[in-house]
Amino acid sequence: MGISLEKPEPGTRLLEAYNPYTSFINYSIYGLGIFLASFKYKQVLNLVFKDIFLCVLLTLSLLSTIWSVVPISTFFHSISLLAITIFAVYLGTSYSLNEMLRLFRWSLAIIAILGLVFALFMPANAFTVDLRTGLRFQGILSHPTNCGRIMVLSIVLWLIHAFYTKHHKFISWSIVAICTTSLVITNTVSAYLSLLELLILLLLLRTFKTKNVVLISFVLFFITSIITILATNYETVLDFFRRDTTGTGRTILWEIVWEKIMEHPVLGYGLNAFWTGLDGPCADIWQRMRWQAPHAHNGLLDVGLQLGLLGMSALLMSLVRNIFIAIGELKRSSKLESILPITLITFIIISNLTDVGVLSARQSIIWFLYVYLSTYLSKCLLTKRKNYKKPREIAEIYTQFNS
Repeated sequence: MGISLEKPEPGTRLLEAYNPYTSFINYSIYGLGIFLASFKYKQVLNLVFKDIFLCVLLTLSLLSTIWSVVPISTFFHSISLLAITIFAVYLGTSYSLNEMLRLFRWSLAIIAILGLVFALFMPANAFTVDLRTGLRFQGILSHPTNCGRIMVLSIVLWLIHAFYTKHHKFISWSIVAICTTSLVITNTVSAYLSLLELLILLLLLRTFKTKNVVLISFVLFFITSIITILATNYETVLDFFRRDTTGTGRTILWEIVWEKIMEHPVLGYGLNAFWTGLDGPCADIWQRMRWQAPHAHNGLLDVGLQLGLLGMSALLMSLVRNIFIAIGELKRSSKLESILPITLITFIIISNLTDVGVLSARQSIIWFLYVYLSTYLSKCLLTKRKNYKKPREIAEIYTQFNS
C-alpha cells in the first residue's frame, strides 16, 4: 500500500529519500509474488499479453532506463513496477474478484483503524499542518490526499458489500462510518468529489437493474454532467472549501507540464525520473510555480512526462479496451461481479484526474488495482469467447452429420 511514516524534506531527490525498511518490505512482497507466479507462468504470460496496450506501457517503462535522465531511479522503479504487475496478474489467475476484493476491503479497513489509533496516541505522525487549510489528517499514510483516496476506495468497497450481501452488515456499516470519519478530517476536496461521483454511480446501478445499453450510457452521461456542473461552478465550490480558483495551482501547473512534455514528446524523461529534486528536470517548474509540486497532479500528464505521448496513448487505449469489456459485463448481468469492474475503473480514472498517476511510486496500489482489473476482464473476455465458440462447434458438427 506504500505506507510510510517518514516524509522526505522538500527538494530532496527520490534516491536521497530512500527508506531501507519500507524498501525491504516492498521487495520481499514483490519477491514472494514472483516466486508464486513462477508456478503458473504459462497462465500469467497468457493473461499479460491479452492487454497488448498494457504490455506496451510496461515495455516502455522497462526500456526507459536507456534514455532516462536519472537511470538509477528509473531502473529500480521499473523493476518494482514489473514485480507489482506480475504479482497482480498472478492474483488475477488465482483468486476470483470477490475473493480479491475481500482482501482489499480488510486491508483498507486496517489502514483506517490504525490511522485513527495513531491520531489518538501519536498525533504528530497522524496529522500534518497545511498553511492554506490548517490541520489535516493523513493517518499512517504519507499525505492527506493519499489517505483521502484510500478512504474513498474503502468506503465504496464496504458500501457495495453492505448493499449486495446479507451477512455482517453491522460490521460493514461500522467500517464505512470509520472510513468516512477519516475522510472528513483529511479535508481533501478531490476525495469528496470522487466519493460523490462514485456514490451516484452506485445508486444508479443499484436502482436500475437492467442490461439495456441505453441505461449504461445514461449512467455515464449523468456522472459526466455532475462533473461538468461542478466545473462550471468551480468558484463557488472552491470558495466553500477555501481553495483558490485555479485548483490549488493545478491548471497553471498543467500548462507548464505540457510544455515540458513537448520538449521530450515521444518517449518522455524516463520512468520516475522527472520529479527528482532541485537538480532534476522539475527544477524549472518549481522555480516558475514557486511551489515544489511532487507530481503533475494529473495521471495522464505524469505518464506523458515519464513515457511521452507514446506512453500516454498506450494507457488511453488500455483504458478504452477495459471500459468496453466492463460495460459488456454490466450488460450481461446485474450481479455484484458485473458491477464492480466499471465502478473500480471509474475510481481509477477519477483518482487520476487531479492527483498522482497510475505509474507513481507513491501510489502503487492504483497500478496494482488496474493490472488486476485488466487481468480479470481479460479472463471474462476469454470465457465469453469460449462460450460463444461452443454453440458454433455444436452447430458445425450437427451440419456435418446431417450432410
